[in-house]
Amino acid sequence: MYAPPKSRLPWFVGIGLVLVVGLIAVVTNLSGGWPTPPSTAGPSPSASASPSPALSGFPFASKDERITGRWEVLDRRWSDDGLHVELRIAVDRGTLNYTFLAFANQSAEVAYPGPGNDNPGLGEGILDAGEERTGWLFFPTTRDSTTIVLSDGLGRQLSALLVDA
Repeated sequence: MYAPPKSRLPWFVGIGLVLVVGLIAVVTNLSGGWPTPPSTAGPSPSASASPSPALSGFPFASKDERITGRWEVLDRRWSDDGLHVELRIAVDRGTLNYTFLAFANQSAEVAYPGPGNDNPGLGEGILDAGEERTGWLFFPTTRDSTTIVLSDGLGRQLSALLVDA
């Protein structure tokens, strides 16, 4: 009697999760951890073309390194609805068309930024070399250590930062 082949989807999902967790562990060990500096928010989410001193934060680069920069978590707080996080992004080279997503590390459920009450909001956008932007994002997720992913406009991951619960 013929039996249909067993689905391999659970194997692929499991391997994908192991790879994501392994990547986070490797990056965390190489960088000595994820710093969360104190808040130094600017008054506006608008981009500024004025050169700034060396930006603290975590570096990112596109695969071909045509786009490079740094980003960091300035402030964060949890509510019953999810994670409110203030980020700063600065582009050193190229033009970055950016977007974000996050996932709680225990569930690996993807959360996309939604409207929050904090101003200035960050959202998706475009930054040229020498520009930086600071603003707030809200991720509807459970209170747990959460990884925020910075992606380019095509959804390719550039970097990830960990926010503790």
